[in-house]
Amino acid sequence: MKKFLFILLLAQSAYGTLLVQGNAATLNSPVPPATTATPNPNASILTFSQPVNARAYDIASGTLYVGLANLTQPTPPTLANTLAPALAYAVSKVSRPTDSTNSTFLPIASNALLSSGGVVYLTLAPSVNNLPPNLALSLVGTSTTSSLNTVILCSANGATVQQTASLVDASGAAANGIAQLAANPTFVFAAVQPDGGTFGSPNSGIAVVSFNPINLLSQQTAAQPGNPTIKAALLDPTSPQIAIYSDPTIASDLASLYWDAHLQRLYVGLQLSTTGTAGDGARSVVVGQLNPALQNGTLTLYDFLPNDALTEGAVNNIVGVLQNSTTSLSLAAANLKTMHTTTGASYLILQGGNGTISTNGSLSGTVGNNIWALPLVDVGTPSNAAQGTLADKNDFNSNTGRFETPATMNSQVTTTTDAAALVGQGPLPVQAKTPYWGTSGLTATTTDLSTLDLVVMGDTVYVSLANPPTSSDDTGVFYSQAMFDGQGKISSWTTWAKRGLPFNPNPFPKNLPIQNSQVLFVDVDAVTGKVWAVIDGELWQTVVSTGWDSGQFMSPLPQVVNAALSSGCLSVLDLDQSTQGLGQFAAERYALFGGVNTVAFVITSSSTSPTPPFSTPASQSPQTVISDFSTPQNFLVTSLPGSSGGVKVLEYSRRLSGEGATNYFFAGTDQGLFVFADSSGNGFDVTQLSTLDVPPFAGGSWKLVPNIAGSVVDIKTSGLALYVLTVQSGPAGSVSTLYSVPFTTNSGTMFAPGNIDIIAQSGVGSLSGTAALYGMQIISIATNETAEQLALGTNNGLFVSTNGAGVQAATSQAAAGFTAISPDNGKTQYYGSIAGIDTPTPSTVWPVSLQDPTGLGIYGHSSVFQLSGGEPGDTIDNFGFDPVPFNADSSAPQFATLPRTTYFWSDGARRFFIVQPQGCGPNNSISSRMLVLPYDVVGQNVTTPTDLTDSVLNGIGRIYWVKSIGATGIVMAGTGTGVIALE
Repeated sequence: MKKFLFILLLAQSAYGTLLVQGNAATLNSPVPPATTATPNPNASILTFSQPVNARAYDIASGTLYVGLANLTQPTPPTLANTLAPALAYAVSKVSRPTDSTNSTFLPIASNALLSSGGVVYLTLAPSVNNLPPNLALSLVGTSTTSSLNTVILCSANGATVQQTASLVDASGAAANGIAQLAANPTFVFAAVQPDGGTFGSPNSGIAVVSFNPINLLSQQTAAQPGNPTIKAALLDPTSPQIAIYSDPTIASDLASLYWDAHLQRLYVGLQLSTTGTAGDGARSVVVGQLNPALQNGTLTLYDFLPNDALTEGAVNNIVGVLQNSTTSLSLAAANLKTMHTTTGASYLILQGGNGTISTNGSLSGTVGNNIWALPLVDVGTPSNAAQGTLADKNDFNSNTGRFETPATMNSQVTTTTDAAALVGQGPLPVQAKTPYWGTSGLTATTTDLSTLDLVVMGDTVYVSLANPPTSSDDTGVFYSQAMFDGQGKISSWTTWAKRGLPFNPNPFPKNLPIQNSQVLFVDVDAVTGKVWAVIDGELWQTVVSTGWDSGQFMSPLPQVVNAALSSGCLSVLDLDQSTQGLGQFAAERYALFGGVNTVAFVITSSSTSPTPPFSTPASQSPQTVISDFSTPQNFLVTSLPGSSGGVKVLEYSRRLSGEGATNYFFAGTDQGLFVFADSSGNGFDVTQLSTLDVPPFAGGSWKLVPNIAGSVVDIKTSGLALYVLTVQSGPAGSVSTLYSVPFTTNSGTMFAPGNIDIIAQSGVGSLSGTAALYGMQIISIATNETAEQLALGTNNGLFVSTNGAGVQAATSQAAAGFTAISPDNGKTQYYGSIAGIDTPTPSTVWPVSLQDPTGLGIYGHSSVFQLSGGEPGDTIDNFGFDPVPFNADSSAPQFATLPRTTYFWSDGARRFFIVQPQGCGPNNSISSRMLVLPYDVVGQNVTTPTDLTDSVLNGIGRIYWVKSIGATGIVMAGTGTGVIALE
């Protein structure tokens, strides 16, 4: 009994991961209306009494909508015998949580919807002309692989519910069912099964339903161009948009539909295989356009890419193939979404590629763990037939920030060898054969559920994995962030990072039917920085939201950090699975937390692979998150010598195994630079890294570096050279100095005077008019991580090094070639810091300026800019600011500048700012605040920058940093008394 009471208190707690409440408090009798209500002993760990089977998310309001299944089979037996099929909350919604308190689902559709077996597909029809949004859904049919052949429309407040007449297929006969839905504000698109068949067989198609967004009255349209008869647009093996010369085979009932409002296009993704005849081929993506003049529901389907753009036998094309032999080829395109980047370019994001995705019960998949990004034509004119088709990857209009030319030949087609195409720089950390594409959980059992969900937000792709974790399969929420070149097109992606949701995203013990990490659906709120998730690994009846903690943490990690750094956590260094060298050659992942005279080392996770070297990229290696910090194996507190002061910055050498024992940890304080090494000052090989109770940690200590003078401002390295930025006061004033130090096997030789080069100094050379240097970031200019440049923030503008071989080769300021660069037509600004992206080869950084919009000498405002380069041999002309500014996608005056920003971190969608509002200062108990602001303020309905008002944050006096920590999924922030956590 005590154990259960503990669970109940956690579920109602105002801390950490929050259970979103629904209708799990009581259970009705099997056949409603219920005459009695039986208390549910598991209500404190469940949101619903039925599984969540589908969801939709409205970014404009931050509202999550879910549709439930009817749990007709008692699975699993550990709990379901206590769960009768209660018919309640068939469709419900929950609003954005505004504080660290539990949110509650509100029902918006009739409970009777569950009587057929529940909701199969659910899609949002966004608001139009300031009307509330609507929902379109379909219900389980008599088949276990389809839904009923009607669409139910309901208003977001549940006031109006309408049902369409039975839909017809492409021949005009009654459709057998629906295989997927999509919608725009006035039309619903349904992938319909033909009479007596499955979707993908002859006469299947895309039915178009027109509806009135006010009263929801609807009718199916004559979708076939030139044919006035009510029919679905034909999409079957004979469709020329799919077939090349001969009809392929389309996998039954596997369709992905997505409507893009910006391009005004419908995208259809399929899984198919060619005939086995040489010269035949197929395409897995089809693009559709509604008649732009009449808007009468006529749907014209186009080739996503032309036949001539394919080469026979090429297997590196992602959405099209031509055979050069009798061997059949396969293609798969699932989870279609679009990305409209902050730079203005459009991409189609899809799962699959040249191969197959396992269906439920199948383990034959070859590409289910791959996510791709394909450039799309955007000419700004929806009536143009080329709009939304595959773009020529080589032809980018840097003035408009768009791809405007369609791909017409193979050299223009994006392939698997393009760095810009492969999201995450490699497959997800799961086996390709794992089932990822199924029937959306029609019977609400784990064998019928698709195990991969994909969300695109901002410049980031989030993926949730619901498969059980094994030594070969990771699970949870992962993300990859787009990086750009100087023109504004995607140049590459960050490696997959398990950071979207805490590894144990609920407070519930494992002996109850709640499984760590497994996430069925995920949605990200870029307005609050929080994450929604449908979890539990067995019943899928639990919905949670992350929340801020300050003292009562769900995870033990912030607890032990606070115990060690009660005087404040001033800095952090996260060494996750993508860290250069670390991921391939060591099993453990680390985080370092800097306090006053103290650095705490933590092992955040460990690879489940048995021995190194691990897979490349390292993000493919599944991780076991560490939760026991009571042992010296996983947690180590170290002290700096004497009164070294607060540790403001931390760094690690990031050297490869082939580079020998040249690795160290570094800490910077006002007293100077410190290096962590053994008693003789020796470095270590990355393969020596292990638990914290053995060398190089055991027996290691911090030592002051003697030949780098001054207070340390910043430390950076990608493994090529160590860059240290200091400031030192003298008779003539303060002098800022940037040192470049090659790595050696001993700290004594490494920091010998002859091994240290000054590559920048205030008041010297191109920096002669510059009084202070404030921060730096590395921009890689070679995909093999062999060359880089430095972006340098100063009081006199932003500077970028221009050494042709890379700044790592420079031994003098003249050789480094720092050159001024400005986003504002040469206007000089004060750059107090530069934020960067966690990845081995960064090409995008975010300089943060200090501004005086009043002209009164009160520098109380800031702006953030996005600077990108990353091309081999980049010179100053190859770096570009896009967009300008990066505060928000709005010209409204309230976004022109932000409160003075001291720290910025983003995962490409969620953007966290540590700000100092006017009035904050030494005499104020609150000296900093946290602001979360999406770039797309119009689409997400943000009218003004507003500090977060969570009660946990209100009492924090000083915030130094905010960052996601390793595979834990926890966003943590350093404060004057330790850390707080979004978990």
